[in-house]
Amino acid sequence: MAVGPAMNARERFDRVERATDLPLALLALLIVPALILEDSAASAAVRQIAHGLNWFVWLAFVAEYVGKLLIAPSRRSYVRGAWFDLLIIALSPPFLVPVHHGVAPEQATCHRLQDAARRNAAAQVREDDCVGDVECAAD
Repeated sequence: MAVGPAMNARERFDRVERATDLPLALLALLIVPALILEDSAASAAVRQIAHGLNWFVWLAFVAEYVGKLLIAPSRRSYVRGAWFDLLIIALSPPFLVPVHHGVAPEQATCHRLQDAARRNAAAQVREDDCVGDVECAAD
């Protein structure tokens, strides 16, 4: 039984949480195939669709977090309780995934390794660091 505005806010938050749990769980399952296709699809169109799906899923999780934060009975408690969700959102935006259009998937992987190494001041990547048949062109 609802008692006062605080209980109504709690009930509203719980209703939103129940309503978003299943759809977001299903969206979360789509992210793995989207990332695989984004990295390894032979068709540029499929890679673009996968990249768009990656953005859609990430934005859905951002919207869910912000929406729940806005209606939470206690925003401080919500942030403390959902810190891992915020961490995942902050560390996984699609704009951090490098997209190498017109580059073979093997070369794109090599380029991503080189990009990561450039960001790490201590690492030095040379052309001979790439293994296998893949030839890494110097940027």
